[in-house]
Amino acid sequence: MKKRFLKIVAAAAAFVMVVSMCGCGNKTATSGGDIPTLKWLVPGSSQPGLDEVLAEVNKITAETIGAKLDIQFIDEGAYDEKMTVNMASGSDYDLCFTGYINNYAKAVRNQALYCMDDLLKTTPALVESIDDYAWEASKYNGKIYAVPNMQIHASSMCLAFRKDLVDKYNFDVLSVKKTQDIEPFLELVAKNEPNYYPYRTNFGLKAITSMDEPPIYFHDYQNGCYAIGEVDGKVKAVEYGEYINTKEKSALMHEWFKKGYIRPDVATVTDDTQAYVSGKYAVWVEAYKPGVEAEYKNNSGVGIEVVPISKPIIDASSVRATMIGIGNNCKHPELAIKMIEQLNTNKEIYNLICYVIEGVHYNKVGENRIEFIHNSNYNPNASWKFGNQFNAYLLPGQADDVWERTKELNASALVSPVSGLDLNLDDVRVELTQCNNVSQRYAFLQNGSSDPKGAYEVSVQETKEAGIDKIIETVQKQVDEFLKNK
Repeated sequence: MKKRFLKIVAAAAAFVMVVSMCGCGNKTATSGGDIPTLKWLVPGSSQPGLDEVLAEVNKITAETIGAKLDIQFIDEGAYDEKMTVNMASGSDYDLCFTGYINNYAKAVRNQALYCMDDLLKTTPALVESIDDYAWEASKYNGKIYAVPNMQIHASSMCLAFRKDLVDKYNFDVLSVKKTQDIEPFLELVAKNEPNYYPYRTNFGLKAITSMDEPPIYFHDYQNGCYAIGEVDGKVKAVEYGEYINTKEKSALMHEWFKKGYIRPDVATVTDDTQAYVSGKYAVWVEAYKPGVEAEYKNNSGVGIEVVPISKPIIDASSVRATMIGIGNNCKHPELAIKMIEQLNTNKEIYNLICYVIEGVHYNKVGENRIEFIHNSNYNPNASWKFGNQFNAYLLPGQADDVWERTKELNASALVSPVSGLDLNLDDVRVELTQCNNVSQRYAFLQNGSSDPKGAYEVSVQETKEAGIDKIIETVQKQVDEFLKNK
């Protein structure tokens, strides 16, 4: 896709302004007068040093693209609702965060995002900075409405072990090939370490896995009852619980619960973040990425060792989790796309927004490494929201090659064959609700808190009565059509 875009750009070297915007109407920048300021809506806490940041950023962007930037943080808890109001009212914001919050597909369906296909012909450096798989995952009905932030996109899990306990009991973490292999370590912790919970059940039964488990190409986490996987070498819509072998894994989890490997109040604890951050668990599952050990230690002060236990897969949901879109009522879309290009290709601008001013907010301790100055105020701690994270300075504890390793992991991952598929489930909304209600009733199967004997079989029957077959049939038709036209 990069080559195709670059050829178009080369063939249209005289092309300066986009006239037709994917049927979104004709919108051009004003000429003369004041330099336009582009409003960028971002979820997060307002930062006390933001004015200083923007002053420095705008010195650069006024020269490079003839525009300035105004970042407006919106509390993350209110961001989704605020953006819904903005969309409905036709607010003229220029840039916005879309992804895990302010859902990308929903925003496109609500006609809140500007189609970028023609705009991208004017920004070859931006096109080149984003990998092909990410552009493909960004397409909605064949068109691109937001630019994905390059970061870790390969989704996989790893087991994380407290390093001090690993060293104390001389446990060989490299001997772990599947989650079940940690049981001897859990037994030691349960018998000898009363101050720790042996195992955290944060990923449920999905965490009882190995590199040999069949791939999950797509899982509807909101509804939970179905997924898209691989059966006999073919891409198939499947009943999620059956596909991950819930019957066997729930029995194992309950055995662990009875042996004291799982905290006794697991069924009633709704938020164990404090226990997790303070290192109260001996073993748990993390979403894997290079540098996860340093990240956890920076947050908790606890050293860990990790072992990947699932194949890395890239699907549209991981790419679409963090993106930058252009508001459909943006008055200066051709400047907005160039601003996004700056955020993704100009390291100075990107790191100003992430970390602010050298000598005031941080000190450089290497060519590409920084340390924060205590009480410097500005620290949004969200470089993944602001553009291409591979341009970020390295922080304390991060390995020198963390971004290279992350790129390699993305490049080596299996790209889901249905990445970019946007399912239309309007015809099965009732069935989805009914199946989700069943899943909620049998949530105890995920944490081991109750005896699953017979419960799984009953849940299968109730899921069938709730309409899972109709859901799977509906999804499969769209999967087949997508693959046929891909």
